[in-house]
This record gives sequence, structure tokens and C-alpha cells, in this order.
Amino acid sequence: MVVLATCEAKEIGYSLGMEKDFQIKKITDWEVLATSLIKSLIARPVNQAVVIALVGDLGAGKTTFTQILGRLLGVSEKINSPTFNIMKIHALPESVGNFTSLVHLDVYRFESETELTPLNFATYLKAPEHLVVIEWADKIAKALPLNTITLKFTHLDNEERQVTVSGDTQLVESI
Repeated sequence: MVVLATCEAKEIGYSLGMEKDFQIKKITDWEVLATSLIKSLIARPVNQAVVIALVGDLGAGKTTFTQILGRLLGVSEKINSPTFNIMKIHALPESVGNFTSLVHLDVYRFESETELTPLNFATYLKAPEHLVVIEWADKIAKALPLNTITLKFTHLDNEERQVTVSGDTQLVESI
């Protein structure tokens, strides 16, 4: 995995912070990025859920990243994109930092943030034991907390991706 660039203090999507670009060429690069993110997240005190917004075209790597993240957190069941179910909660076999569950949403079919209401989305955001990962998060941008961590996936070619991580400066620097 190659860090391509970093950029300080600018408005990025839902918050003010930093962004850093990573070049992903092979599966181990995905694992290194996910491991670094987990280590950075568990090193920080939290009083609400941590939200990771995944943004990118079809096939850019959002579900692949979520599967690897889940595996590294100890989820043994297969993680599929919950396009039709919308939300799937995976209990972690052991807590990882504060986290006891991975809440995985796919909001591809959403037309507005109001579709989150029947899912009790706000309740999940209040609980620090949840790590919330949202595919197609740009569709519900207005509902995301200011401290959301965003991963933007860009196809470079068939096997290569660029992932731009943005959010809190201290967190992004530690990845």
C-alpha cells in the first residue's frame, strides 16, 4: 500500500479535517488499511458510535473493504452487501476496544435520509459499542454525524484502487 498524498484542514464532505490517499493493488493492501483504521479507532475514546461512510462507484471496493474489516474484527459469518435488507448487525465474538458490533448498511436504494427512520438509525448512532459502516453513504450525507470518517473508493484499473480517507485530522494522520 502506498500513501499518495495528505492534505490538511479542509472541508471534506461532512466535517472539517484531513484527507489521505492510499493506493490499493492487492488484498494485503486492503488488510493493511483496515488494520490501521481499526488500531486508530480503538485508540480513541468515544461516547457515540463511530461511523465510516463508504463512497464510490459500483465495484469500487466498498463491500470488499467491509468484508475485510469484519474479518479483522472477528466476524466469522460471511458479510454480504445488505442491498435488499438495508442493514445487518454482526456481533463481534469479543469486544474490540469499545466495539461489540459491526452495523453494516447499504443505502444504495435510498432516495432520502428519511428512509433511515424505520431503522432507528439515530439510536445506533448514540451507542459507543457500534461501529457503523455505510455503503453509498453520500445518499444520506445530511444524516451523518460531523465526526464521520469517509472512505472514497476510486477505480484506477481492474485491480487497482485509490482510497481517500478523510475525517478528523488526528485520526487520519494515525492511519
